[in-house]
Amino acid sequence: MSVRDAPVEVVHLRTLGCATAGVYLDRVERKASALSIVPVVLFFIAALSTNWTKPYPCLGPIWPVAVVLGLGAGIAGAAWFFVFGGHRGMSRKMVAFLLLLNFAFALIAGVYTFAPFLNAALDFGPETTAMGTIQVIKQEGTRTSRFARTRSVTTVVDGREREGSFAPSEFWDVAAVRDGGPVRLTVRPGLFGIPWIEEFSDP
Repeated sequence: MSVRDAPVEVVHLRTLGCATAGVYLDRVERKASALSIVPVVLFFIAALSTNWTKPYPCLGPIWPVAVVLGLGAGIAGAAWFFVFGGHRGMSRKMVAFLLLLNFAFALIAGVYTFAPFLNAALDFGPETTAMGTIQVIKQEGTRTSRFARTRSVTTVVDGREREGSFAPSEFWDVAAVRDGGPVRLTVRPGLFGIPWIEEFSDP
């Protein structure tokens, strides 16, 4: 039976069914499009989190590891974007812009969050105690400004001199961190072989 010969009620039901299916598919596409940019949002939050999560001061450059982690996260984010159809209905310029944001935030997050965090959180090596010297790069007067990396520390780990800079906010109760000078350090080897400071204390 053709649509023309079908009763009016059947035609209405078919039309209503098509409309309902269209609305459902539209909702699914919207949800998928929203999900597609989740990595960009997460990378953006992670890129900013260096100012409000626990710091893990590293004694040495960690950026080579951070770049690899950032690129890996960026590739994963881009794959997620296309899998969930974030590119559908967008111009090439908008797709390129979102992918650029994805990789930019992923790299920043890799340098300031992913690499330092993983280097410390997954480090099950033994801790050692070492004496070091803190230098005040810039004296700060308010707690907000203390989130900047205004301190540098120099110490010897495994017979090798190591140096790193850090934000003093989480260690402000230690006089040596506030004013500079000799300091006692609790050091761990780091997952990526980059020593990091677990604790500062006055000598």
